[in-house]
Amino acid sequence: MVIAIGVIVVMIMSMFTVAIIIIRKQSKKTEPEYFHTYMHQPGTNYSFSLKQNENEECSVHNHQKMPLASTVKLLIAIEFARQVSEGLLDKNEQISLTELDLFYIPGTDGEAHPEWLSQIRQQQLIHNSHVNLIEVAKGMMAFSSNANTEYLLLRLGLDAINQQLTLLNLREHDDLYHFCTAVMIPAYLGEQYENEQVLDKLTKMSQDEYVLLAEQLTTELADGKLQELKQKVMPMSENLQRIWSDRLPGGTTADYLHLLELINQKTVLPKNMQDILDEIVETAMTNPRNQTWLKHAGFKGGSTKWVFTLAAYFTDHHHNTTELVFFANDLEPLQLMKLQDNANEFMVKIVKDKEFLKTCAKVNRGFVVPLNKAE
Repeated sequence: MVIAIGVIVVMIMSMFTVAIIIIRKQSKKTEPEYFHTYMHQPGTNYSFSLKQNENEECSVHNHQKMPLASTVKLLIAIEFARQVSEGLLDKNEQISLTELDLFYIPGTDGEAHPEWLSQIRQQQLIHNSHVNLIEVAKGMMAFSSNANTEYLLLRLGLDAINQQLTLLNLREHDDLYHFCTAVMIPAYLGEQYENEQVLDKLTKMSQDEYVLLAEQLTTELADGKLQELKQKVMPMSENLQRIWSDRLPGGTTADYLHLLELINQKTVLPKNMQDILDEIVETAMTNPRNQTWLKHAGFKGGSTKWVFTLAAYFTDHHHNTTELVFFANDLEPLQLMKLQDNANEFMVKIVKDKEFLKTCAKVNRGFVVPLNKAE
């Protein structure tokens, strides 16, 4: 079972997860124990929450807010499912690929959007340069297309999405904004200021000003403007990239563990809404080999050059449930690569190997002193 999370590429402005692919050949030996190694290293900045069969197995730094990267797209998926289930959106509405392309910013998503386009072409899901709305949502979740994400943020409405924070009782979660388009802000400022001034302006810019500027740029993209500016976004200095990464919407593993439990229980959300959500989040379950041992499985992860996030839930045919959330920030390149490379086997061993799960739980039994909310 393999859930590919992504690779480190030359374009270090990555915030993506590759499609959930449960079965593929491993080209190299995995090391799921690396997660234990990382968590035991002094000075690491991470948060880890784990439940199995409603029992909390591990909770370390679980109220420490971290940039969420693409894992935040779970929240967008939930609002999408609600609006479709209530008849506010038609999941079979035909969406123009040209309209989606307005939001595609080359070099900033690890080729997630082009890879999604390639797959839906192979699956013959494109008709007259249009695709069903439900496929747009799947592309956001399975491939983590940022273009699809920004399109859906506009269609669903930020206010409606952020209302889910209250409805789902996510108490430590930042409001969402047009965080994918925000990657264009340095290039936009660069049209008016010198390079040194751009960094100074961004550093001093309040979060409210930053969010409003991202909204302005998204509106202009939707109107077909700024298409030349998109080509100037990359390459970008590391300092500017770090500002973007640090300003991403943040959340805690405590909140996301709660969210995963709601999804995994299958009894909390209205059935029509749950069915739509499963369709776009549980794409792993289309693989027959997963169906032999899993009843449900859903996953979302994300990364920047410094951030790695992972949220997953499982229910097997014996009704055993597992929810796990792992967030890390301030990563070195080798740490990020190792976390990405070993995430799939880490999750699988937690679900299937009781001894491995016990080892994970030991992180909370003296090896690490948990942070409190004030830290």
